Amino acid sequence: MARENIRLLKRTVLAGRQPGAAPEDRTLSGDAALALLERSIKFGHGRLAVLRLSIAVDSDARIPPDYWRYCSRAAELSGDASLKALYLQAARRNMAIPEARELQ
Repeated sequence: MARENIRLLKRTVLAGRQPGAAPEDRTLSGDAALALLERSIKFGHGRLAVLRLSIAVDSDARIPPDYWRYCSRAAELSGDASLKALYLQAARRNMAIPEARELQ
């Protein structure tokens, strides 16, 4: 994926998270956040994946269970208490979405 495509995905995420964003922009934001998370996982960027997981949760993305497992392991293996806390906060926020309860 070209650097410009990554920048476009990041801008899409931000646009959909703005107050008053249109429903289609929020949907695109979730899709873009998920694409960025997938890319981080693909390249083995554990710390970045956990950060992007948190953003994906905030963007109401439907995160596959495999992504949750990867990020949980990355947070645990990092030894970084703040990264572990970020993962746990994302998991708690995700649990506030009724259909997400099945993912855990």
